[in-house]
Amino acid sequence: MTRMAFSATRTQPTAFDGKGRTWDWLSTMATGNNILLSGTAIGGVHGHTVFLDEEAPDEERFKIVFIKPVGAEWWVHGGTSGDGIHWHLIEEPLLKKNSDTKIVCFRDGQLYRLYVRMWTGDLGQGDLYQGKRVVGYTQSPTFGAFPDPQVILQPDEHDPPRMDFYDSAATKLREDLYIIFPTAFYQDENVTRPHAAVSNDGINFSRIGSEPMLELGKGFDSKGIYVAPGPIPGEEPGTYWFYYLGTHIGHDQNLPGKVHAAGGYGRFLVRISE
Repeated sequence: MTRMAFSATRTQPTAFDGKGRTWDWLSTMATGNNILLSGTAIGGVHGHTVFLDEEAPDEERFKIVFIKPVGAEWWVHGGTSGDGIHWHLIEEPLLKKNSDTKIVCFRDGQLYRLYVRMWTGDLGQGDLYQGKRVVGYTQSPTFGAFPDPQVILQPDEHDPPRMDFYDSAATKLREDLYIIFPTAFYQDENVTRPHAAVSNDGINFSRIGSEPMLELGKGFDSKGIYVAPGPIPGEEPGTYWFYYLGTHIGHDQNLPGKVHAAGGYGRFLVRISE
């Protein structure tokens, strides 16, 4: 059985996000449109990733990470499930640090790897959402109690001055190869394009050039591309299909209540050459 979890929003949002906007995010299943987690019921749900933990007990083999608002911040929360439908939410936050967009978590041997968003201007003194958006990382031997994250990828001198890295789509392809497709937000153009970086340890990433890995399309993905983690193996060894969300609405206009029936899904093939 294939399961798909996704996010949706109602037209009348109700959960404050700390930036002057309000949201009521729902995680739902495609078949029957079953509501799994209601933002209204638990105080907000956004930026989730569901993953399979094959080493966990049967009743905890599905895990979810998501963010929800705490004051002006978004803290990382989690839950476990035996079937991917009925969830037990962990009361204590997994990470009590601001991470205000989609996050990624997966089990890797004896570690849980958590990839988050950070801001270069956030010095822990209430100066949230300052500086540039960057990719952060933290790890824990348990599904919880993650220590403070560290910055692992940020724009450099070869990038436009007003370019941020939005999220990561972090994925482990094999024992010695990790890949991320950070979404670069080009503020002056109000568009997002994915870049690419690789690592052999899941922490120290090297970018594959300074240009976008995919250019924007001419239709549903003409203004933004957001790559999803967790590829599907291709027909040939060393190939992987990655899926992405595309949008033809600029980043700052892509808000609930302003957009209807915009965007779509696409995919691209990654080929690993030895």
